[in-house]
Amino acid sequence: FYVKYQVANQFADYDVARSALYDLIIEFPANDSLLLSLGILYYENQKYPSAVLVGQELLARNSKNPSALELTASAYEGLNISEKALQNYESLYLVSNSLSVLYKVSFLQYSLNRYQECLANTDIILASKEADEVKVAFSTGDNKTKEYSIRIPILNLKGMVARDSGDKVSAKKYFEQAIALAPDFQAAKDNLSKLK
Repeated sequence: FYVKYQVANQFADYDVARSALYDLIIEFPANDSLLLSLGILYYENQKYPSAVLVGQELLARNSKNPSALELTASAYEGLNISEKALQNYESLYLVSNSLSVLYKVSFLQYSLNRYQECLANTDIILASKEADEVKVAFSTGDNKTKEYSIRIPILNLKGMVARDSGDKVSAKKYFEQAIALAPDFQAAKDNLSKLK
């Protein structure tokens, strides 16, 4: 079954790979890594409801499984169920203490209009020594992607919260700070021009 799974993956045959994983799961039902592989396969093929179900099964076995939390959060996000995605990312942050996860949490909180929580988390990120080391990819003005330190989009996010809260002066300050650090950061440039 494992050889079948490997060969199916080699030839990008999703259906056969999934079938082989089910055979392996039946053979070794207590093996969480097989179940996780199935969930990832579902996620990568945009079968988000199935990925959520697999993630929930893994979390029923171990509620602090970081891989299962990430899978479930990402799948909920794929389904545009932001509240559930946020809950799983928040649990993942408590387990991992990862700045990248807190970054994701902040943006989800913003999308749900939970501005105070969002600002508290952006302050944690900006105060971190890792804020200049952790990178995130954003599209540039010419439809390419570029990595920026996490500090730049977080300053932009703080500006978005300030703008949405009616504080245009603070919004402008944050957008300008982001642009000062990365003059080609398109999101902050767009937000600043909309503000004017």
